[in-house]
Amino acid sequence: MNSCTFLPSFARLATLRMFSGALALAIACTPTLAGAAPSGEPGGGALAVPTVGLVNAALTAGMSSRKGSLLDAVSRDSEVIRDLVYNSAPPQDAPGQRQTYELSLLDAVELALENNLNVQVARYSPQSTFNGISSARGQFDATMNFSLPQSFSRGTSPTNNQIAGGDIITQQGLSGGFTWQENLEWGTQYSLSWSQNRNSTNNDLQTFNPTLGAGFSGNITQQLLRGRGDVNRTGIRVAMNQYDSSLQGFRAQVQGVLFQTINSYWNLRAAVESVGISEEALELASQQYDRNVIQVEIGTLAPIETVQAETSRAQSLLGLIQARQTLENAQDALKEFINFDAVVDDPFAYDLDPTEVPEQNVAPIDIEAAVRAALDNDTQLAQQRLNLRNADLSLAQARNSLLPSLSVRGTFNMQGRAGTRLLSGFGGAADETLTTGMGTAIGQIFSGDFNSWSLSATLSMPLHNYSAKASVANSQISQRQQMTQYRQREQSLTYDVRNQVRQVENLVQQVATATLRRELAARQLDAEQRKFEVGTSTNFQVLTFQNQFSQAQLAELQAILSLQNSLANLELTKGTILQAYGVQLGDAGTGGGDTTTLPGSIGGR
Repeated sequence: MNSCTFLPSFARLATLRMFSGALALAIACTPTLAGAAPSGEPGGGALAVPTVGLVNAALTAGMSSRKGSLLDAVSRDSEVIRDLVYNSAPPQDAPGQRQTYELSLLDAVELALENNLNVQVARYSPQSTFNGISSARGQFDATMNFSLPQSFSRGTSPTNNQIAGGDIITQQGLSGGFTWQENLEWGTQYSLSWSQNRNSTNNDLQTFNPTLGAGFSGNITQQLLRGRGDVNRTGIRVAMNQYDSSLQGFRAQVQGVLFQTINSYWNLRAAVESVGISEEALELASQQYDRNVIQVEIGTLAPIETVQAETSRAQSLLGLIQARQTLENAQDALKEFINFDAVVDDPFAYDLDPTEVPEQNVAPIDIEAAVRAALDNDTQLAQQRLNLRNADLSLAQARNSLLPSLSVRGTFNMQGRAGTRLLSGFGGAADETLTTGMGTAIGQIFSGDFNSWSLSATLSMPLHNYSAKASVANSQISQRQQMTQYRQREQSLTYDVRNQVRQVENLVQQVATATLRRELAARQLDAEQRKFEVGTSTNFQVLTFQNQFSQAQLAELQAILSLQNSLANLELTKGTILQAYGVQLGDAGTGGGDTTTLPGSIGGR
């Protein structure tokens, strides 16, 4: 579809010229008509014909020159609009038709702390990160391997000499045991092994048959340069710092939700007060309109003057409608933050009634003390300090990798033997046997009669070690970067706190000024209404001062509520908002059924 723009035609311009002429003639004849009025009426024997009345007549005459159908349509639509605006019923879910739920600021904070879904989701992050510490300790887990049995063997073989113990030799054996091995945090590796076995054969020359054996052995390796000492705990300490960092992140999120709840609470309070101010403005405009109607009926005011009053009344009604919409939005915003669904069955069947009284008297603020508090409590600075610790740990680990590998290793082996011993002569039949059990073999192990041991050392030196050198260089760069970011945050936070303090002080002055302005506007409006009642002021002036009074009320309200939000924002910037409202971090997010106690700060280094 093509759109067209129609320019005024010459016929319309002629109509406008006629209308302007009639308007000018009416204004010019006003003094004459006023002087020619019949006597016997107020105003010194002359009928007061207001100029605005003649202007209205001229406007009507100009409108009559247009098509009648258009004028009738406008008039008919105007009546429909008036009926819709002034006589329509309020929405079914308008405030005041639902149950009231009184809510103090501390109640809102407590509900948001326990039930806010964002807090409940964020609560799982420290729990998950805490498990990372156990995962990092996994490299030092001890391992125990059992072999029960380790092996079972049986074999038969022919012989080709007389000293083999028989023509066909059959042997069978059964062995088993266990091994314990572990890596220690100081670069030590060790293992301990226990073994047992039983061997039998038909060999006539076998001294013990069956033979019972037991053994206990072990080895230990210690790193002396690379991989020695506390550097092996780097992964655990980094995981501990990451857990502390996640706690700080959780604390920052709780602080943010708490501040948003406070902000939403005061926004709701402002919306409630704005509705009251809008209702008062509508009442004043309606009263002025009613006075205008009465004056028109008695002939002391031109009918056109009621248009101004009705316009003001319609504007006030529009403001009230908008204020109620803002109130509904503020209701829903706060209900969402405190998760009102977890408090009542039907959250939309209630109107929240904020009962907290805004604080207007603010004590002087020590800027230097506020800056120190912010530097001590800021979650970002705490996280960056933990990042600096991790950077130091990474650098120490990288420097350790530059060292050559020197290790010492020691082993030992202790054995015992038992079984059925043949006491006959060499190659003869068994004249006598001596049978001993596994206890004898175990006793021989701990007697130390049958043992062996060894010591060795190994040195490994890379020729260039490019990888380790690059790792050290990157760790140094990361450390310097982290330090610069830390200083940047300190600087930014210092300026933020100073700006917040100045804003609070400025808002305190704005509140005082806005209160004075509202008081003066009220006095000015009262005086102007009195002047209007005695005929020394105009309808326009009264309506103007009514609007100024409403604007002054809204400005005072906005200044007071801005002060409350600014105070909360200052506490947030200082990192003391939890303490200011008596909030315990461990209670955050417990309304969702997760009552797991979060471990406190571990402090990896």
